[in-house]
This record gives sequence, C-alpha cells and structure tokens, in this order.
Amino acid sequence: MDKLSYKLESFEGPLDLLLHLIAKNKLNIYDINICELVSQYLDCINKMKELKKEGKTMVFVTHSLGSAQELCDRSIWLSNGIIKMDGDTNAIIEKYIEETK
Repeated sequence: MDKLSYKLESFEGPLDLLLHLIAKNKLNIYDINICELVSQYLDCINKMKELKKEGKTMVFVTHSLGSAQELCDRSIWLSNGIIKMDGDTNAIIEKYIEETK
C-alpha cells in the first residue's frame, strides 16, 4: 500500500513532512489550502471505513483514541516498544485512560 500523501498547490508529500516544514518556517501556513487538506484526509478516513465494512485488515497507527475507536475492532497498545495490551479497542482505551490519568 502506498504511503498516504497530500497534494496541494504549494506542497506534495506526507502530512508529517508538511507539519515539520511549517514548524521550521520553511513553509508558510497561509500558503496551505486547509480545506483541500481536510478533504483529502476525510477521503482517506472514508476509504478506511469502507475497508473495515468489507472485513479487510488494516494497520492504523494513531494517537487519536476517537479514531481508533471508530476504525478499529482490535488494537495493540504499545509503550516504549513493548506490547501492554492486545485485544478489544474499547477495553484497551478504557485501560489506557485509567493508567494515564
């Protein structure tokens, strides 16, 4: 599978690179068409929802608990490269919130 990248008038590449360039003042945030960026992101999320409905397996790495809850039935919680939990996403999120308070 290809790496997710964004294509804008002033930038083409992965989101992490875009954010890095903005943070280092190599790219002006005002030159970014945020509506287009969000549209492409939502297209990706919708594609992932479609794949989930089809029963396809995906690897989705995120720090967003809401996204994990919406897109994943099973999750793996990693901490410092070690598996802390593997199983039902809702149970893992509940335990994660409890332990990180």
